[in-house]
Parts: sequence; structure tokens; C-alpha cells
Amino acid sequence: MTTTSESTPSAPTSRLRRAPVERSHERVHFKDSLPFYLVNLSPILIVVTGISWQSVALLMITFWGRMFFITAGYHRYFSHKSFKLARVPQFLFAFGATSSAQKGPLWWAQHHRDHHRYSDTDLDVHSPQRGFWWSHVGWILVDSHAHTDFDKISDFAKYPELRWINKYDWVAPW
Repeated sequence: MTTTSESTPSAPTSRLRRAPVERSHERVHFKDSLPFYLVNLSPILIVVTGISWQSVALLMITFWGRMFFITAGYHRYFSHKSFKLARVPQFLFAFGATSSAQKGPLWWAQHHRDHHRYSDTDLDVHSPQRGFWWSHVGWILVDSHAHTDFDKISDFAKYPELRWINKYDWVAPW
């Protein structure tokens, strides 16, 4: 650590810098984003179908189920390896989370691990420094983050069923 004066320490120089506060204007990858839009816009169908206790129950089950699989599956299991699962439950967690249309488990975990590695720098894929929309949704939909780097997620990329659901992430939302 370097100091600028005897009482004021400064951080060491680094190639990383804080993410710009300016909003991102990256191109949305519409083909890959279509399942995301359809899953999130499908409640509008209530205008056509009307409200029934079955539709409310289905909405609640799919909402809470998807929230569980994103949190417990993509975030806690695949990104942070907080617990262990056998291969069948591992695939079920991946399939359940993929039904939320937030891409595949390997893609999500690789990008979230990068988020922790480069938190609040210009390499942070979903930095809140880029705004609320970007940090919650934008980073999932843009071309610049469409690729999965399997070398960064080799602990899970070795499973062919996870590579399959990662490649065909549009299957589960339907």
C-alpha cells in the first residue's frame, strides 16, 4: 500500500477501476431474451382468461418455485457451492432454475462468480453502479454477456446434462 501523506493511505494502483456510473447502452440479444420476455409478460394473459383460483395458484406456485430454484440453485448451489447434491437433484435444480428464463446454470454461475471476483469494477457483469435495471435484468439480456466460459465453471461443466440444459435453456420455461 502506498501513502500520499503520513496519515492518508491510498489504495495500490490496479488495472481495475470502479464501474462507470453512466448507463449501459449495450445491444439486447432478442432471440436469447425471448423466453425471458414471454415468462415475465405471461401474467398479462389474465385479461383474456380472467382470474380463477387455479390461475392464482399456478401463478404463486411458479413464482415461488422459480424464486426458490434461482436462489437455492443458481445462486447458492451453482455459484457459491454452499451444499452438495447428487446428479439427479442437481439436474432438477438446474431445470427448475432454467424455467425462470435467466439462461442456463453454467452461464449464470460463471457470470455470478465473475461478479464476486470483480465486484464494483468495470469488469463486474451486474454492477449496481450501472443502474437498477442493469444489475437485475440488463446483464442477462445483452450480447456482450451471451457466452459461457466453461473453463471458469469447470467444476460443473464436466456434467453433460448441465451442458445440455445450459445450451437448451429455452426448453424449461415452456
